[in-house]
Amino acid sequence: MLNRATEFLDFFIRDYLKDRDQLNVVDATTGNGNDSLKMLKAMKSNSFLTGFDIQGKALENTDELLRQEAFENYRLIEDGHENIGEYFSAYSVDFIIYNLGYLPKGDKKIYTQTSKTLKSLRSAMNLLKRKGLIAVVTYPGYEPGAHEHMEVLKFLKEVGQKEFNIFHGNFINQKNNPPNLFLIERR
Repeated sequence: MLNRATEFLDFFIRDYLKDRDQLNVVDATTGNGNDSLKMLKAMKSNSFLTGFDIQGKALENTDELLRQEAFENYRLIEDGHENIGEYFSAYSVDFIIYNLGYLPKGDKKIYTQTSKTLKSLRSAMNLLKRKGLIAVVTYPGYEPGAHEHMEVLKFLKEVGQKEFNIFHGNFINQKNNPPNLFLIERR
């Protein structure tokens, strides 16, 4: 039932987004749209999702998936997640998800860049409302995902606990360095 960080994250998505009105949520790395779809299904129709990706193909895949499900309460932006701060004001977002790495079934030479991810996380933390949540899935099982994971971990360890609660979880008995989950909550 729970054998991957992404499945564990699904529980947080459903629990955090359900039964809340007018949420403003962000999929910082839309990929093929699976996280966007999960969030839209969990949210009330008066909430809104914004998705980012640098690859037009990823946005096309996401748009097609969301249209098939008849969702309209979203917008997709072809831009890097490091520019998230240009699209929102401080304390305006309820939930942000990052599923780092490369586009599944896409070009593995195109992947999230550590410096851009850290810039994005800094901006995203400033966008969060009180009790807002950021979920980050890292993939240390491949290089450069291992480097990105370590830098995200290092960055988050330095964040002050008076302003944010930060959780880090992983499956310690699995082979091949499975994905890790970070949850960042504004206090």
